[in-house]
Amino acid sequence: QQQEQEQKKKKKIKNSKKVEVVKKKKKKKKKGKKKKFKLNKMAALDLSGGKGLLLKTVLKEGTGAAPVANKKVSVHYTGTLKNGKKFDSSRDRGQPFQFTLGAGQVIRGWDVGVASMKKGERSTFQIAPEWAYGDQAIGGGLIPANSTLIFDVELL
Repeated sequence: QQQEQEQKKKKKIKNSKKVEVVKKKKKKKKKGKKKKFKLNKMAALDLSGGKGLLLKTVLKEGTGAAPVANKKVSVHYTGTLKNGKKFDSSRDRGQPFQFTLGAGQVIRGWDVGVASMKKGERSTFQIAPEWAYGDQAIGGGLIPANSTLIFDVELL
């Protein structure tokens, strides 16, 4: 009888160890799930060759043709400083802005950024001072020297 009791105890211990192992395995699986992450679909694309001078984030994909260099393009835009202060907007004026792409009529960040768009696309450009106005203050201080500019641009 004593032997039977000892055998039952051993079985219980073995069974309890099996249960502990199963629980540990389940916990490991849960930890693995926590490590998964979602890809940010709004990731910025560096159009300056990794220098961080022009970061583009597509807000709405375009379906039309890409613009052609040395041809006029038409855009709607809103320009803000990094602190959110708006300094200009074609939308507020109710009239699109037109310029010849690649002719140096606008800051470099715009020439490069708009050239990467498709008709109907809406994107934001974060443009470092080197590809904007550099160390020049613009508009009587409306845009301070060495400002990083944010533009919400739609290619019409």
